[in-house]
Amino acid sequence: MNYMSKPNLRLIIFVLLLHLNLHSFLHLCYTTYKMEVLFMSKHVEELRAKYIANPPEGMTSDDVRNMPDDALLDMDYFLNEDEFDDDEFGEEGFYL
Repeated sequence: MNYMSKPNLRLIIFVLLLHLNLHSFLHLCYTTYKMEVLFMSKHVEELRAKYIANPPEGMTSDDVRNMPDDALLDMDYFLNEDEFDDDEFGEEGFYL
């Protein structure tokens, strides 16, 4: 009956290590998520202030003020799409 105590101890050690690794992983995920949320909220508020001061054509400051964060980010992306274009060949494309 003594042979059962070692596998049980190994199982307990394995479960504890698994729990510690899972806890560390979840803590890392939570910390990363929290940092991303803080960064994005700061970025969104800067964009909101920029577009409230100078709203795009066809919009008012109130439209921008009441706009959801994801819509504001999308609007900024599409208004500045040319800045994010990585195409080295211009709008004509690449021709052989």
